[in-house]
Amino acid sequence: MKYLEKFKLDKKTAFILGGSGTIGKEACIALSDAGAKVINIDIKKDKLINYKNGIKFERFDVKKLKNFEKFLKKIILKYGTPEIFLNCSYPFDKNWSKSSFDQVSLDSIINNTNLHLNSYVWCARVVAEFMKKKKIKGKIIQLASTYGMLGQDQELYKGINLKENAIYSSIKGGILNQTKQMAAYYGQHGIRVNSISPGGIQGKIAGKKNNQSKKFIKRYANKTPLKRMGNSSDIAPTIIFLASEASSYITGTNIVIDGGWTIV
Repeated sequence: MKYLEKFKLDKKTAFILGGSGTIGKEACIALSDAGAKVINIDIKKDKLINYKNGIKFERFDVKKLKNFEKFLKKIILKYGTPEIFLNCSYPFDKNWSKSSFDQVSLDSIINNTNLHLNSYVWCARVVAEFMKKKKIKGKIIQLASTYGMLGQDQELYKGINLKENAIYSSIKGGILNQTKQMAAYYGQHGIRVNSISPGGIQGKIAGKKNNQSKKFIKRYANKTPLKRMGNSSDIAPTIIFLASEASSYITGTNIVIDGGWTIV
């Protein structure tokens, strides 16, 4: 096989949970460009995705997590068992914007951990079992974060309307270790499980209607060797890599895409 051909995803089926989100949208487009049949699974369509270009849409809300296995059976009958599963969803409850240490409640910790971490654990396990049953050497990709590896830098939040999050790091740290555990177990079935940890992505603040302030963006960029925040288009090529045969001997790995944030 020629090297460029290893990146091709022709005749592969990819299920993307959270495909209408900031990173998910680019992932849908990227995997489709690489030749995959892409199914975006989300609570709503993204108007910027060209659904006439071979990308399909199926509605599902991870807040109804107990229904995921039944839902997956239904869409597998329609599209076939996926060779690729990417989870880049970002579920949270109405109190997410009040998750700083001086505001967070026990109910919010429980609810958001259940929504975010537990949905990643359960959905990946359900998909892996379907792959195993069909003897598909599938690829599962989980979206983690550099804040699953590090604490949040408090200097970033001084004097602006944005605070640290008391829950986020534990959620993303859990996803990182769950990825390793799944890779260790499902490797015997030829299923590869990896994660991606983006650094700060410029754009909308989760749980709020506004984008990051200019002051926050400048502070973040100045602390990063490449002197800028990331964009969703910076993440998509690595998703293609992990979904393809170009990464055939990689499993249980976390790829950091952060402009050098974690090295300094």
